[in-house]
Amino acid sequence: MALIMVLWVVVLLSMVVMEFAFAMRTESAIARNHGDSLRAYFVARGGFQYGLVETIRWLDSRRQQSLPMLITRRTLSKTGSLTAADQQEEEEPLWRPDGREYEVTIPGGKCRIRIFDEGGKMNINAVEDRLLRQVVDTMGLDNVTRDTVVDSILDWRDTNEFHHANGAENPYYQSLPKPYPCKDGVLDVLTELLLVKGVTREIYYGWRVGTTMAASVKANKSVKGPGLMDMFTVYSTNNLININTATTAVLEALPGIGAETAKSIIEAREEKEFRSLQELRSHLGSEGAVSAEFLSVTPSQFFTIHAQGEMETGVRRAVSAVVLVLLDKTASYRIVQWDDDAEIM
Repeated sequence: MALIMVLWVVVLLSMVVMEFAFAMRTESAIARNHGDSLRAYFVARGGFQYGLVETIRWLDSRRQQSLPMLITRRTLSKTGSLTAADQQEEEEPLWRPDGREYEVTIPGGKCRIRIFDEGGKMNINAVEDRLLRQVVDTMGLDNVTRDTVVDSILDWRDTNEFHHANGAENPYYQSLPKPYPCKDGVLDVLTELLLVKGVTREIYYGWRVGTTMAASVKANKSVKGPGLMDMFTVYSTNNLININTATTAVLEALPGIGAETAKSIIEAREEKEFRSLQELRSHLGSEGAVSAEFLSVTPSQFFTIHAQGEMETGVRRAVSAVVLVLLDKTASYRIVQWDDDAEIM
């Protein structure tokens, strides 16, 4: 009996030790992942600063090109008046704010950075009804969903209480389980679209659903391409789209511009950015000429900088911000919107 009791005690003690070891291993992994998450976050913060510098460089180059008679860095480089550091910066290729990905190595990890010129998107508060309907139609939604989304956006931003055929006004939103009023005014931030009838997280985020902060949402993946967040903005300084920074998705959504024309435009601006709409017309063709009224070659002062830090362990964190860049003597900037836990791209 004593031997049996001793064996049972040994078994119990072994189970306690194994449980303790498993718990310590789990807590160590949690602590390590938390540390990597913090490091990835600050790598992303460093990447944001890197992207901000590159944005100012790009804007400064555009200003130098438009003011050839002034004494700028470009003219100084021709006269040999630049310092060695300035000369090296002058020779570095410019980053373009058209959403392409750049990767930099920052002590502690690597960072992927995307810069979007908000002027390369459509202003959701000013886009015309027909253009809004055409853009949403390119997302591949069924007719009922498309009409519901478009009419509801129009009702959300107008100031009257009359709803469109498939839209909604205050009575609909007040009847929801968690009621809230209809805005009946311009959108202050683009995420307000998630409050609009018919706009699901899948429609807003597009293909990112399932791989980003919207991953917990059960979606049927009916949206294969970009979402509303890729097409629209509330920060555009005018109602026109900058042809030099518009993404492929935005270009293809414009009237008369399909995949082939969008590809031609992007290839042409890779060689040299368009200085005027007259240079662009040869790429638009007869059908794309109707899009000229929506286009411009003027950059915006608002830019979205998305920086994603990644550690060797695979832990990733991202930050995103909309900044207003003022090219005065100090090249000042102001953060107008900050997302401390942005989606992973």
